[in-house]
Amino acid sequence: MLSFPTALIEAARIDGSTETRTFFKIILPNVKPALGALVIYMFTSMWNNFMWPLIILGSKTKYTFPVALAMLDGNPTNKNYAVIMLATSIATLPILIIFLIFQKQFVAGVMGGSVKE
Repeated sequence: MLSFPTALIEAARIDGSTETRTFFKIILPNVKPALGALVIYMFTSMWNNFMWPLIILGSKTKYTFPVALAMLDGNPTNKNYAVIMLATSIATLPILIIFLIFQKQFVAGVMGGSVKE
């Protein structure tokens, strides 16, 4: 947002656009790819957060999914690999869904700096 060209904002002000309209009609559509990529990265980071929930949550009933998934691997003598693989597959579903929702913005954000016009 800090690197957004101020010339576009100034042009909107000269044309008589309000601050709210300038934001929603000019700035937001131009930064949508960056926001889509940010949503994907932040959701993945928060979803995979492990250490803080492990430290702060005392009850096993309140564990987040990644912490509970790590607890499945805790028994070294009797591991049920089918349950572990199923839980790992389920753990990847929310990240996959968020990526599919914001895929267009993510790809546009990644490719945005690679093409010079």
